[in-house]
Amino acid sequence: MTDFLTVLLIAVGLSADAFAVSISNSMTKPDLNKIQFLAYPICFGLFQGLMPLLGYFIGSAFTDLVEKVDHWIALVLLAFIGGKMIFESIADINKKRKSADTIDVPSDNETENKKRFSVGEMLLQGIATSIDAFVVGITLALTVNMNIFISVSIITFTTFVLSLLGMYLGKKVGKYLSDYSGIIGGIILVGIGLKIFIEHIIAI
Repeated sequence: MTDFLTVLLIAVGLSADAFAVSISNSMTKPDLNKIQFLAYPICFGLFQGLMPLLGYFIGSAFTDLVEKVDHWIALVLLAFIGGKMIFESIADINKKRKSADTIDVPSDNETENKKRFSVGEMLLQGIATSIDAFVVGITLALTVNMNIFISVSIITFTTFVLSLLGMYLGKKVGKYLSDYSGIIGGIILVGIGLKIFIEHIIAI
């Protein structure tokens, strides 16, 4: 029972970044269809479970290497995606302001939002928010007396649930933030990347 609670707490901790990114995704992409909406939690859950599984089996051979670059990878990926979102949102706002005086101009917001869903971007987010879980897999092998597949299942399910919750929260919040949701969402992603980077630097 103690091992179960330990793994559950680890799972919640690992899911925090995926939860925040899910809020950002849903907030900036209000017109996701059901498949796209579920794709993010599924992707984040699978990556969050895959990384500790790899860490468990690969062992400590590459731990030092991963610890040296994981925070840089997370920072670069999230800063790139977040910065792109901010730039596109500002461009959209400026475009709307220029056409504010035009009569009967059809809004193409829905089309733009749907185009913003990208499998590649989703996978990059999955990697960026889960790469630190690789080292956690090695830790699980040394400190937790539980079958690794059970541990990974708990982490995967917990991440999926919290990411799904984040998607729903982002959808609700995004309705009120309108055009500025893209900027806020981008700032969240950049902030998460900085958080991961700073936490690593402080821990050294």
